[in-house]
Amino acid sequence: MNTNDKSIASKISGKIRTRGVIKKDKDGNKIIGANGKPERIPGRFKGVQAGGMMYDENIAQVSMNLLNYRKVNLHDVFEAVQEEAGKLGAKATGSEIVGLVPKESLVLAGKFYSKKEDLKISDEEELVSIGIEKLGLSELYTFKPEEKVIEYMVEEIGPLVSMKVGDFLSELASDSPAPGGGSVAALAGSLGTALSSMVCNLTIGKEKYADVQQEIKDTLKKSEQLGKELIKLIDEDTEAFNDVIKAFKMPKETDEQKEKRKQAIQKGYKTAAKVPLETAKTCEKILDIAMVVAKKGNKNSITDAAVSALMAQAGVKSAILNIKINLGSIKDDKFVERITFETDELQKNADDKANEIMKIVENSL
Repeated sequence: MNTNDKSIASKISGKIRTRGVIKKDKDGNKIIGANGKPERIPGRFKGVQAGGMMYDENIAQVSMNLLNYRKVNLHDVFEAVQEEAGKLGAKATGSEIVGLVPKESLVLAGKFYSKKEDLKISDEEELVSIGIEKLGLSELYTFKPEEKVIEYMVEEIGPLVSMKVGDFLSELASDSPAPGGGSVAALAGSLGTALSSMVCNLTIGKEKYADVQQEIKDTLKKSEQLGKELIKLIDEDTEAFNDVIKAFKMPKETDEQKEKRKQAIQKGYKTAAKVPLETAKTCEKILDIAMVVAKKGNKNSITDAAVSALMAQAGVKSAILNIKINLGSIKDDKFVERITFETDELQKNADDKANEIMKIVENSL
């Protein structure tokens, strides 16, 4: 709350919690019922425990347990607290999650707020981001979904991504052909998103950039989503190459075995081209993010926007090289023609955007 008056938080808690508050007469005395116990005025919600507490000496808070978020969710109580606070001349400025939270509860909040603002959003990750923003979950400190959302905490990550940097570099430098350039391309792109996200975070909340706050927040969401996609592609690229190797090791004693092996090899090569194509497309999108942060982000970090663009451009070029080497082994001419056209467009767009970003940055130095 935007107050240090604990009594305000306590009054609001009594209004929303299931057990409500004790009835009192005009003199402030408890009203005792026929059963000999104090009568109560029920609160607004079922399955809600709440009490007024102090976060620190300056911040009063309404602390709650929600016993069934599918019936009474985060946004339900947040909106109710906001409403009750207004009656008392106060305001709920944000919230925090103590411990972990189910992803579904944030998705439900995201759906509520997107509908409220007449936004048609179905992507769960985006809904989670909206829920986090509208509930003010980063008001006291940065809310990190990967550390607070149950599903993200238990989500399996690939063997390469889970490695320490030194171990990854050692594996990369070994005589194994994978991981190789495709995984490095995805890594380069993910580094680019991380830098753009950093500039966004260094811009959000700064009074000097008050007029671009919403745009930068939206840009941060996009950057974080692209980063998640690229992290997965680091391992997917290596998995795709390993599938090609497995296909080559298939038996080839009979004509039937030879045909199955041939088809598996061709399928493997196509997948080995499609994965870096996805990497290139994703890296190209990072350049749009870097463009925004270069133009409107914190000027003290504008060179980071430039490095973000360079890493994204490197990701595009590196991924395309991996696509080309696989296309050379694919017999499907239409597939090769289509992918070649896409890569040419991606390369041109990436170079044009990167060059524009570098001009913006260099002109500001």
